[in-house]
Amino acid sequence: MKINDVAGGALFLILAVGLGLGAWNLPNPGEQIFGPSTFPLVIASLLALCSIIMMTGGLQSAGHAPLFAWSEWTRRPWLVARFLLVPMAVFAYVSFVEMLGFLPTAVAILVCLFLSGHVRPVRAALLSICVALLVHTIFYVGLSVQLPWGIMDPVRW
Repeated sequence: MKINDVAGGALFLILAVGLGLGAWNLPNPGEQIFGPSTFPLVIASLLALCSIIMMTGGLQSAGHAPLFAWSEWTRRPWLVARFLLVPMAVFAYVSFVEMLGFLPTAVAILVCLFLSGHVRPVRAALLSICVALLVHTIFYVGLSVQLPWGIMDPVRW
């Protein structure tokens, strides 16, 4: 899908305003000049500036171009399905990670993603297990962040 720069800039401007409003309401824990809202406000300001530049350029060059135009790949159902697989994987992770735990959820999702990319099943399974264990080790050992164990709680290390 091709989005006109005017429409894309407007979406980013709405996002910038939302981010700015959310950051503005963050409490300042002390009497510091720079609180937790400083960085999000800078990002919101830069995003708003870039979106205005994007909309201005779109108005100058677009003429009467449509706001949205479907690309060629959107007419192929299998490409649309592969595109939607990533947000579906994120939704599946959020839905199942507490119940199943990080390792089984990550392995299952990675296997699905690898298989959709035409990786051989054995290689997909081995890569998924290795990547999930590597990410878990980085978070658990390196960053001291506890990831959910779920059904693997009895074999926690």
